[in-house]
Amino acid sequence: MIAIDISYAILVLILIVLGLAIIFGLLRVINMAHGEKVMLGAYSVWFAEQQGWPFWLGVFMALAVTAVVGAIVYQLVIARIRARLLDTILATWGVSIVLKQVISLAFGAAGQHVSTPVDQTVLLFGQPYPVYRLLVMLVSVVTVIGIYRLFFKTRFGMRARAVMNNPALAACVGIHRARLNLLSFVIGAMTAGLAGAMIAPLISISPLMGDDYLIPAFLSVLVGGLGSIVAPIFGAGVIAGIESAATRFYDPVIAQIVMLVVAVILLKLFPKGIFTHKR
Repeated sequence: MIAIDISYAILVLILIVLGLAIIFGLLRVINMAHGEKVMLGAYSVWFAEQQGWPFWLGVFMALAVTAVVGAIVYQLVIARIRARLLDTILATWGVSIVLKQVISLAFGAAGQHVSTPVDQTVLLFGQPYPVYRLLVMLVSVVTVIGIYRLFFKTRFGMRARAVMNNPALAACVGIHRARLNLLSFVIGAMTAGLAGAMIAPLISISPLMGDDYLIPAFLSVLVGGLGSIVAPIFGAGVIAGIESAATRFYDPVIAQIVMLVVAVILLKLFPKGIFTHKR
């Protein structure tokens, strides 16, 4: 059962990291507002529940909301300053603050809860385990496979990886970088929104909830390896696995400290990331 809980934590973080890896890998943008896409996804399903709509309609709403917000943020902010790394950090941090305040004003700062759409349990190793958690894990696996096929088995993916590996050469052969960048940013935002929507019934959602996922997500990218879509997925497995395992023996605060210490040691030993060679 411990292994299943650790697998759940890993797959949830992978779903969040996936979007961050896409955005940084293709655009070289450090998106400080990525956690707020998770928050928007969670609030989308909460809003749908308040209207009496089905949970799964709320999930599709989360995808739509984060896609629109992602497109707006890219066109109004990222596209204008993408070449200036420090400016993108400050600008996306500002976007993060704005999104938090908008949600606080619209729905209040107090924590909210979403009903679990599937209440059943199933026996695993002789113990009951929530079916919905298994469903979240399945959605994460399917999403990872879908993103992998998109970026490694399609014409869009071939062009996106060409831009990632050699932007200048990609431009010379006529690849439309601006459109690819926009679509990649939107896809990254949507994966974060999907993560937020799926985990909403299992946590307390609030305007600040994105902060809880931002540091582990960035550490996953750094530990896995920069400039790749695949490597941060392995990085997420390392980071989430360490924190989830440590939670079994220590309280959550100590577990986070253990995770940070191990991450620092790994970055000291592997400055370019453990799985950089998998690029």
